[in-house]
Amino acid sequence: MPDSWGCRGNIVQTPELGSLVILPDALVVVEEGRIALIGAGQDEAQICAAHGLSADSVVKLEDGEFLCSGFVDLHVHAPQYSYAGTATDRPLMSWLEAYAFPREKAHADTEAASREYRKLAARLAAHGTTTALVFGTMHRQACQQLALALQSQGLRGFIGKVCMDRNSAEGYQESTEVALAETEAFLDWIRGLGDERIQAAVTPRFVPTCTPQLLAGLAQLAHKYDTAIQSHISESFDEVEFSQALHPEADGRDTRIFDAAGLLRHRAVMAHGTCLTSSELRRMAQTGTAIAHCPLSNFFFGDRLLHVRHARGLGVKVGLGTDVAGGYSPSMLNAMRSCVITSRALRMQQLAICGKQQSSAAARSRPMDLKGARSQEAATQEEICVVPAAQRTKFDETLLDWKAAFWLATQGGAEALGLGSTCGSLEVGKAFDALRVDTRNSAAFDVFPADSLMDAFQKFVNLGDDRNIRAAWVAGRLLRS
Repeated sequence: MPDSWGCRGNIVQTPELGSLVILPDALVVVEEGRIALIGAGQDEAQICAAHGLSADSVVKLEDGEFLCSGFVDLHVHAPQYSYAGTATDRPLMSWLEAYAFPREKAHADTEAASREYRKLAARLAAHGTTTALVFGTMHRQACQQLALALQSQGLRGFIGKVCMDRNSAEGYQESTEVALAETEAFLDWIRGLGDERIQAAVTPRFVPTCTPQLLAGLAQLAHKYDTAIQSHISESFDEVEFSQALHPEADGRDTRIFDAAGLLRHRAVMAHGTCLTSSELRRMAQTGTAIAHCPLSNFFFGDRLLHVRHARGLGVKVGLGTDVAGGYSPSMLNAMRSCVITSRALRMQQLAICGKQQSSAAARSRPMDLKGARSQEAATQEEICVVPAAQRTKFDETLLDWKAAFWLATQGGAEALGLGSTCGSLEVGKAFDALRVDTRNSAAFDVFPADSLMDAFQKFVNLGDDRNIRAAWVAGRLLRS
């Protein structure tokens, strides 16, 4: 694409959580990768003249197409992509031992790793992901290939060389000193690329595999190089129990351990967080630490559901992650759907608890028969646990709809990475990280004459897939397809 060009068509986006903005027939002027102006399409001639654009430098969307923000995936395990769609049959810690560690260990073969990473980068781009926060392996050379794969595809990527100095698989562990030295070498190499789209992220895998000395050293490197940080935090009962066994002095709480090391800070993104307490969420908010909400993988490994509204209400930044391959789909659209379903499952769970409490209280007040048993009718009522309609509405605050999920997948993720003023929505001054979505003759869903643009957008979020994404740009550059 030239340094200055335009794109004319409908724009749909969610600049704020829960909001939806539709700009029909808008003209976006892109200069050096950033949005210089968003005007009315009917003023194309005047706008082009003012910005020195020729008519053929304006990309014109067709009927049934629209522009929206590219997706920000806050949690991807690149070396696990090859088995995505399989291996969902074990709890977290045994899953790591059986599947993740052996496959990651194999990425010592740099050429094989490079082939897999190129496939992953292409798949992410095809699904509309324009920015990704990605775990590599402990192998620095393979992580360099991961960075090159994302760069070649044109994506905006944050890449982490995974660090582990205890409790990993045999042959897939480093000493504290080697992990720190290799991380710093990787940070220097990334800086040497000179590409603002490709950045490093300091990456301790999680508390069970990292000693306090390693965590503290990584925090110092993150501060020295001003990098993002990524890890996992309080993600499942078995992980929490493991941390408790390792760190009784900190009550085994990941938040206290990361905080003591200096790893809770702005641009630190912690995945999952399903087992965090309210006080821990407040501490994350105070430090600027964000959560990568991975709703699909949480259903398989999380043991609990993340209450996104509660976390955000306490001030925590939250975005969405696919968590490939714990999450079997690399599609952020699927992550959005899982996010909505999670919020509804959480509401059902809360209603069940409330109903049971009310039924138990009512049952205690019912008279017993001569044998000390309640009537069949009373037992049935206690089992059903119906919450009165007047009380059910208070649980609606748990819910996230498709608009909220789309915001989490775009602006929410950008803010988590400290990119809130760079990408996440289509606004003047931001990078043109955008998708061209085609809803015409879709193989995924049908659009009818009576459907509005909002209807078509909602169908894309709920039913669409990569076949609907006709083009994607990062910083105004068309992604390589």
